[in-house]
Amino acid sequence: MAESNSKPSLLLSLATSEKNASVCITSGPEVISQIDSQQWISQSDKRSQIGKSTGFVSLIQDALQNANVDSTCLAAIAVTKGPGAFTGLRVGVVATKMLCYAWKLPVIVVNSLEVSADRLRRERELNIGTKIWAVSDAQRKQVFAAKFSVAEDGGLSVEVPQALYERQALIDMLEHGDHVTGSGAFSFSQQIASATGVELPDRTVASCDAVDVAALARVKLEKQDFDDLMSIEPVYFRPSAAEEVRLAKGAADDS
Repeated sequence: MAESNSKPSLLLSLATSEKNASVCITSGPEVISQIDSQQWISQSDKRSQIGKSTGFVSLIQDALQNANVDSTCLAAIAVTKGPGAFTGLRVGVVATKMLCYAWKLPVIVVNSLEVSADRLRRERELNIGTKIWAVSDAQRKQVFAAKFSVAEDGGLSVEVPQALYERQALIDMLEHGDHVTGSGAFSFSQQIASATGVELPDRTVASCDAVDVAALARVKLEKQDFDDLMSIEPVYFRPSAAEEVRLAKGAADDS
């Protein structure tokens, strides 16, 4: 492993809000190691591990090994808090808390919708004031969405906070010229294009991976703008299946 007496500067970023989780290690804008769960579980001895926090930690350790560094080289860990599916977010947040505590590292928490919007801003080099909707599929013909505007400093400001929408309700909120991105937008892409006059990006651009998390988190790292580790609260699309059964049973008992 590489060792250095200088101040740790590498950022470990985790993206677990979508089906294909990913991990990357960056030095400034340079990606020095990147691995995703599909690539990782192609190794038969690891297929049973990825849905567990311990398995995800193993994926992280492989990313560190690929970069020839260890935890002493890290300045912080960045992680998505959602919105996303229950299992992926739970695994990502639990692994982050465990590693930050063990390695004594600060944490940077980012919103997955903002990550998607920021990627589109960079890919299309959007001008100040451009509006971007980021959309995640919440299933059951619903989506989680938020609207952002490109700010004067090149970042994003929130125009409409994230919320759960029926698809038609979101379409009714779109305005001509709005850009729309995110994995949840493709199931009704024609209606979106008709409402906005702007085509959706390629699916690879609309995804939220660890490299995109790093791009957004790097700004906070430079400002030493860290989050409170113990207060991380994932934003789930909806409760887990077991939790929904428990809530339904409780409602039935109360009636």
